[in-house]
Amino acid sequence: VHFLVTTEVGKIPAFDADRIEARLAEAARSWTDKVTEALVNRHGEGIGLDLMDRYAAAFGAGYRDRYTPGEVLDDIDEIERILAEGGIGMNLFKPADAAPDEVRFKIYHFAHAIPLSDVLPVFEHMGFKVLDEAGPHQTDLSGIGRGLLVIHNFGLRSKSGAAVDLAKVRANFQDAFARVWDGEIESDNFNGLVVGGGLAW
Repeated sequence: VHFLVTTEVGKIPAFDADRIEARLAEAARSWTDKVTEALVNRHGEGIGLDLMDRYAAAFGAGYRDRYTPGEVLDDIDEIERILAEGGIGMNLFKPADAAPDEVRFKIYHFAHAIPLSDVLPVFEHMGFKVLDEAGPHQTDLSGIGRGLLVIHNFGLRSKSGAAVDLAKVRANFQDAFARVWDGEIESDNFNGLVVGGGLAW
């Protein structure tokens, strides 16, 4: 394909041909190309290509439009973990552009989407207000014999307005959430001490 770009006569702006060419090449790369490269960089060629084969058709258009290759790798790693270990998948994280009192929390759940009425009270008891939900995104794992997996992505803000120290609370939050989900502990306001007081469940 050959494009001709017209300008005003005698007024061609300054440009860097190599930089433009590199940007065009990057823009022309497909989602699959970018994710494959990221998987190979993280896991090596053998495992990376095998994972791409497993997940190439799993993610829908809405998911592909929203998430970067790095986020896709984190999702694949968590899906692989729950395929091996069972249970519910989780990822508490803080995007680069998030406010100090905001985090996001992903839940990975097999078979069907989780009703909001089941999770909103849990977040409230743990000291968060729910700002939004991205998705949910349906992931087709029939290619690896597991059917449907749904990825929920909730935006959360601390009810107190205090900054959330992700490194300090992440493991305890996910452990407490899993125990509430499995019915091992009650979902009540004492769970707010996990985030607000830095305590374990």
